[in-house]
Amino acid sequence: MRDQPELSPHTRDAEEEQLHWLALRLVPGLGNRVALRLVNELGSAAGVFRASPTELEALGVRSEVLRNLATGTVFDQAAREAEQARQLGISLVTIRDDLYPPLLREIFDPPLTLYTRGDMALAKRPAVAIVGSRRPTAYGRAMAQRLASDLAARGLAIVSGLARGIDSASHQGALDVNGKTVAVLGSGMDVVYPSENKKLFAVIAEKGLLLSEFPLGAFPAPQNFPIRNRIIS
Repeated sequence: MRDQPELSPHTRDAEEEQLHWLALRLVPGLGNRVALRLVNELGSAAGVFRASPTELEALGVRSEVLRNLATGTVFDQAAREAEQARQLGISLVTIRDDLYPPLLREIFDPPLTLYTRGDMALAKRPAVAIVGSRRPTAYGRAMAQRLASDLAARGLAIVSGLARGIDSASHQGALDVNGKTVAVLGSGMDVVYPSENKKLFAVIAEKGLLLSEFPLGAFPAPQNFPIRNRIIS
């Protein structure tokens, strides 16, 4: 059996920092904005976990979050999550990664980590979002598909949410002309919702880009969709 190639120190450091970002995302009670502020104050995601409770308390971290940080259980969870993602062909992109969409960094509470499948370069190209009703008329669906095709044929990436109805028609319209499309999910990257979009999901993974900020296995709960929509916008 051939030995696995040894990782360079730079690669190991990058993977370790990525794991710390993922662990931060999984700390109960620690929101994106507070986590990002802590990283900026302490220099890195790893620095947050190395900081003393006194340092963190001085930076405004609540006592229950301090306890959650101190347990270390989020690291085991993050390691399992990273390994599962790797096995599924899912990449993790942190907010400090060069691949992270620049415009997404500018929103009020940008996600710390994105789960991705497909061509991440699409997240930086000119794009237009098309979203709408899950129960459109036949005319509405046809017009969304045609509009998406026309825009994609002119080089714009079509961004939508992979929901049934207008979203699905928009993704399909882009694919009809061999254009590019980005689907932002309201569930974990390993959860296809709605189930009838399984084929569309697979095609976008191959020819476009799938994005989610939700952990693997996350069910598409109603509250996830407004959170998802800020990434689409």
